[in-house]
Amino acid sequence: MTTVSLPADVLLAQAPVSQRPRTPPRASRKPAWPFQAPAAPVPVHAEPSADDVQAREMRRRMIWDVVMVLSWGALIPGLMWLGAAAGF
Repeated sequence: MTTVSLPADVLLAQAPVSQRPRTPPRASRKPAWPFQAPAAPVPVHAEPSADDVQAREMRRRMIWDVVMVLSWGALIPGLMWLGAAAGF
């Protein structure tokens, strides 16, 4: 069995040179078919919409209702305990 060794320069010179086409940067690629393009970002200085203001006000009112219920729930047994301690 005979082994032939060739220098690397000879082997590389015979190989076909093909470069893959470069892909565009990620930001300029268009999304693939089943995916929609990303929505345009909302500007930072944009005014909140009426729905956002109404939702915020509704949440504030709901939180205030919970605070009132918890305070009454603590106050009534406390007053009953004080009344029992005073002998009423």
